[in-house]
Amino acid sequence: MTTCTIYYPGLLGPDVSLQELPRSEWPAAGQLTRLAQLLSHAHAQPLRRCSVEARMLYGLGIGFSAEHDVPVAALRAVQMPEIRRDQALWCLDPVCVRIDQDQAVLLGNEILELSESEARHLIEDLNAHFAQDGLRIHYLSPVQWLLEGHFDLTTHTHYDALLDNVNSYQPRGPDAARWRRLLNEVQMLLHSHEVNQNREQRGEMPVNSVWLWGGGREYSYEKIVDVVYSDEPLVHEVALVCDIPHYAMPDDVHDSVSHAMHTQFVLMEQVRAIKGMDVFAWLDHLARFEQLMLAPLFAGLQDNTLKTLTVYSDTLSLTLTKKQLNRWWRRKKSIDKSLLQLRDTYGV
Repeated sequence: MTTCTIYYPGLLGPDVSLQELPRSEWPAAGQLTRLAQLLSHAHAQPLRRCSVEARMLYGLGIGFSAEHDVPVAALRAVQMPEIRRDQALWCLDPVCVRIDQDQAVLLGNEILELSESEARHLIEDLNAHFAQDGLRIHYLSPVQWLLEGHFDLTTHTHYDALLDNVNSYQPRGPDAARWRRLLNEVQMLLHSHEVNQNREQRGEMPVNSVWLWGGGREYSYEKIVDVVYSDEPLVHEVALVCDIPHYAMPDDVHDSVSHAMHTQFVLMEQVRAIKGMDVFAWLDHLARFEQLMLAPLFAGLQDNTLKTLTVYSDTLSLTLTKKQLNRWWRRKKSIDKSLLQLRDTYGV
């Protein structure tokens, strides 16, 4: 029999008060029956809070010190033989930042739909501008770039700052002022760049900034996952480096878990609702999670295809077996009571 884990950031909802949400706004008793069973029957354990990207890496078997940046740049460099491993490396990803009154909000980069030719054009001109600073940008994909350059900084990940004020997530450390100066130059160059002028004429979002992150250098790898399914690019980046079979989210989740001893799913479509503090969009995503993931996996527990199911999120993990699932005498709480109790115990 097999085991299955699901990484579902934001399971307990956005970081807003839910106490005042009217009872009528919560899902009815029969709508999320399997989620109610998971929340009330599973064995819960606390998890140390960390970034979404760090949790992804840990779940795929990547070990690193929590005191340092996530080592995503070092993992990217494995795919790029032209880069020396002893160089200081950083993820430097193109992003769109929206100016809202007195703050700048990170919209991310998946909305850009940046082409390879556009990305390479931007990188070429940025490299020409910053050659005298000893910096060089390398292309991995349209929205995944790598920067060679020494900085003594601690950074925040892309998901940390998503849909938030970027001023609260700027790199810290001895080289913070130097980085701010360079970032200002980058933004000025991007503002008037031909690529952005053409994009704006077509009504597309501009690439008006970059996000520096992921400069951790030391990591280890232990094989704990046999196959991973996700629509998140970072998952496929790491799986490729670690030689983990990796696929897009499947149509038949029940069938997928029968082909490996340990299957993992990484779901990210709900993160924008969580970061945007959208309670109702989060509840809609829970309904989708119930139908597409929990229903077939609960069937797997019942027919013994699946031995254990573990759902882990930001602050807790929930592990369920067939025996726990069938404890009919254990009263199943309503969704709102279960979620509020878990939020009180573990936070969000």
